[in-house]
Amino acid sequence: MSAPQPSARRTALVVLGVGLVVTALLTWGAQRQYSHNEQRQLNARARDAGAVLAAALPAIQAPLASAVDLASATGADAREERRLLRDAVGPHGRFVSVSLWSPAGRGALVIGARPELGGSSAARLFAQAAHRHTLAVIGLLGGRSPRLGFAYSAGGFTAYGETALPADRRLALAHDAPFSDLKYALYLGPGTTAGALLLSSESHPPLRGRRAAMVVPFGTGALDVVLSPRRPLSGTLAEDLPWLVALVGELISIAIALVLVRRAEDRRYTDRLVGRLRALGQDH
Repeated sequence: MSAPQPSARRTALVVLGVGLVVTALLTWGAQRQYSHNEQRQLNARARDAGAVLAAALPAIQAPLASAVDLASATGADAREERRLLRDAVGPHGRFVSVSLWSPAGRGALVIGARPELGGSSAARLFAQAAHRHTLAVIGLLGGRSPRLGFAYSAGGFTAYGETALPADRRLALAHDAPFSDLKYALYLGPGTTAGALLLSSESHPPLRGRRAAMVVPFGTGALDVVLSPRRPLSGTLAEDLPWLVALVGELISIAIALVLVRRAEDRRYTDRLVGRLRALGQDH
């Protein structure tokens, strides 16, 4: 088979170039659309996670508020307070420690473990809770037994509870749990510094790759949750679509260019054959 004419070669190259450019544009558009959809879905999941965290605040405040109300009614009766908080404190409770402080500022009662908070930090936290009339939150994150502290004040009494955190801050979600398809890192914010980390699904935060963050008001403080997908939220087909567009577009462009070259070769061969037949006819 003879080589194609230069004009046919140029036409095929032009068609191939145009096809590859169009393929690149379609691939870029598909990739951009996929990335937009992924980020939109991730942002929506971050808002959902923020709503879940915000909804947890009343459940944390409720036993402390009940303890304060009972103390005001009974004069901080130890037996009644222990009966009230028996399900909230301990290995299966929300708190590892709850302490009830009298109006004079002295610890009237401790249920569970000894609280980590003390001294001037306790005085500032209790004053903040009394002044803001909401749950005051403090992170006790620097020691070997990190805890998150909550204080609620009313009627002169203050109930203070501490929740234990894993020493390595890691808490993986069950496979069938909500948000298990996401990596997460939760900080006592606002801010995402290593020293403010409360919990994470990963061994070495901060999270990498595509992320979404949500700052959630939490009592007198805030929680900053950062999420990252473990797998495509739109599905694997949506993730692979840009590559499929690129592959199909390249194959079509190459196929069209080859067809043009082949047709040019066939036309040239036909023209040569017709020319020879005419020459033979003139000879006869």
